[in-house]
Amino acid sequence: MKNVAIVAGTHGNEITGVKLLQTYKNNLIQRKNLKIHLEFANLEAIKIHS
Repeated sequence: MKNVAIVAGTHGNEITGVKLLQTYKNNLIQRKNLKIHLEFANLEAIKIHS
């Protein structure tokens, strides 16, 4: 496995995953042989529920 995607906010009302992903974005250590992609799935819904 060379790529991993972590996605949060699919429905927008699940704020725990969104907050966790924000923390990961600020503190993630990239690995040489593993690319980690951090994505928010539904920015519009996240804005409504945040």
